[in-house]
Amino acid sequence: MIRVDASEQVRSFERLREKLKEGALRILDETAKNTAQWVKHTTKFKSRTGELLKSVRASRPSTFHRFVVAGAKHAGWVENGTRPHPIAAKNGKFLRFQQNGSWRYARRVMHPGTKPAHFMKEVADKMRPLFAQAMKRMIDAAVAGASW
Repeated sequence: MIRVDASEQVRSFERLREKLKEGALRILDETAKNTAQWVKHTTKFKSRTGELLKSVRASRPSTFHRFVVAGAKHAGWVENGTRPHPIAAKNGKFLRFQQNGSWRYARRVMHPGTKPAHFMKEVADKMRPLFAQAMKRMIDAAVAGASW
């Protein structure tokens, strides 16, 4: 009879699994943090108050998920743009705006809409391949260092 004992290899696989999990979570955290920082330095739109960029943050809703969110009320309008829409003054007052260098007043105007800035999407598109490269390097290093 020949006896084959694979218990050491099984333990080695379990250690490798833990190293991969720890490495993946570390890379996930770093990627979310770096993505939020890149978004905060965007030049895709002109920030008037800084509120939108200050509202950008990375969040951790669960163990294996990270979100980068812009919490400002108008973030979606800047990211995705807006269609033409009416704007009406509240309580019967007037809207005040500058047009051709002079101040104008109106009770109601038609806003022409805005083009999308896609400042979040642009950074996400740049970060995806960097995340994949970091994961591949971590996996290659973990497998190379494993004892078989």
